[in-house]
Amino acid sequence: IASVASFFVSRIDSLVDSHLHEYGVANPQATDQVAALTGKIAVDNARLAYQEFLKFFASERFENLKQYGARVQRPLWASTGTKNKAYSDTIYVDELVAPESVNTIPPATLTAFLDHGDTEVRIQQDLQRATDNFNLLPELGFDFLRIAQDLEDKGVEQFMQAYSSLIETI
Repeated sequence: IASVASFFVSRIDSLVDSHLHEYGVANPQATDQVAALTGKIAVDNARLAYQEFLKFFASERFENLKQYGARVQRPLWASTGTKNKAYSDTIYVDELVAPESVNTIPPATLTAFLDHGDTEVRIQQDLQRATDNFNLLPELGFDFLRIAQDLEDKGVEQFMQAYSSLIETI
């Protein structure tokens, strides 16, 4: 059995950035903090998740399971097309090149990546900054787990609708 663990990427920035913008309007004194976090949380989330992936699949527990045929469950970076035109059109591909991962690159992003993308493995860079950014979110009143749950709920609903539509068509 082979499987992946899907992580929405650009959708996180879209949602968090909108909350950050609202927060910045209501709290002008936090302009620097808002600017530091805008457009960073999605990649930071993926970087930190990748670290957990590395730890788990290098553990003694998993090494024992491999003897019985267990396979690595690879992280899958989903929603990697850039939605915010202020960001690089390949940011969610460039920043998330990683061994043992999958990226579901949309066609337009793939074309851009083939033209000017960067294949350097950078997923393990800026880990302290990523951790610091996540530690700053609650200080600014953000509950990332709630944000992630909202995205998951919406994503599941969309997948259910697509599945139902497919079944009806068949």
